[in-house]
Amino acid sequence: MDRLKHLEILAHAQEVARAGIPLDARWIGLEIGDMPPGVQITQASDLIASRISPLECGPTALNLDLEIVSNLPGILTVYDFRLEFPWPTEPITWLPDPAEDVPPEKFYSFASHPSFVFPRASAINHLFRKKKFRRGDLLSGLLLGQSRTPVPERFAHGQTLSAKLSLVDTIGRCFSGDFRLFLDRSDQLAQRPRLAAARDRRPLFSGSLGVNQTLGEPLHQTEPEEADERYELKFSSRTEK
Repeated sequence: MDRLKHLEILAHAQEVARAGIPLDARWIGLEIGDMPPGVQITQASDLIASRISPLECGPTALNLDLEIVSNLPGILTVYDFRLEFPWPTEPITWLPDPAEDVPPEKFYSFASHPSFVFPRASAINHLFRKKKFRRGDLLSGLLLGQSRTPVPERFAHGQTLSAKLSLVDTIGRCFSGDFRLFLDRSDQLAQRPRLAAARDRRPLFSGSLGVNQTLGEPLHQTEPEEADERYELKFSSRTEK
């Protein structure tokens, strides 16, 4: 099978899989024998669909658009995914199935940032540990996660970052694929000016009593002893009259 035809079949298979129809690659004419042995993990679509988004008031959001095809005899069961970047990071936390929330939800979301939502049907988080891969099986969709490790500031908004995604199965085998992620700092760029303005806003009178924060001058405050003396003078002058 020529490469162009091979890619056309994979593209069609991806569309069918996104519609929720389970596929066996052998049924659609994919020549598994032409594929290298192992598990193929590839970036499924353009760069923009796979991105890393540092949130100003929360974790770093991750979404990877991927395809997984098994060319192994027997059954493959996924234990976990591991994502590596050019800088040290804590282990990634993959988002749990929103259908298991109370009440059940239809969207994956990041608790600290409700605008980052993804339809449950577009993601594989709730599928990858349950699926039993047989030779020729295809799984495609978004893998959604979050990291507490910030993206180093030396990487600017709009840059392309390299990453390696590894699939670890239940018997310890590891299969990897290379990814390119779009660095999206739009939330940080939008939030930082607002936070800076909020920090610069100070009330007219704040801090300890006796200090005018606006003028930066001490307010006149009568000492207790001086107040007692003034009261005694006023009282004595009234009694003398």
